[in-house]
Amino acid sequence: MLLARAADAVELSCLIKPQSGVDSHRVPFCSYDYAVSTKLLAEFRVYRIALVAYWVNLLLLGIALYFSWVCAEETGVGKDDMPKDVPTAIKRRIVIGQGLYACGALLGIVSTYLGIAFIVLL
Repeated sequence: MLLARAADAVELSCLIKPQSGVDSHRVPFCSYDYAVSTKLLAEFRVYRIALVAYWVNLLLLGIALYFSWVCAEETGVGKDDMPKDVPTAIKRRIVIGQGLYACGALLGIVSTYLGIAFIVLL
């Protein structure tokens, strides 16, 4: 989890060039929904539907993050000295992470505790 946070900081450090057409304060974040789905999973961890709701929320966050990188590429928000392969590597990391989260949700078929443990360990 700490490695993921460090990698997120690296991703954000690539996007510090200000743009006049980008309103960063208007970007919707799903932090409220994420907190609700986390609480739902904590309260009803034996139910598979709680794990599915948690995974769907992670999926929506991943989709939003992926398309924010697509938009960042198209608008040229990235630093000028950023290597050209960085956005592709970051998008690949997002897709791989979403696939691993999906594997964790599928492990919930066997045992919800196993699925939760797998997702948390990511």
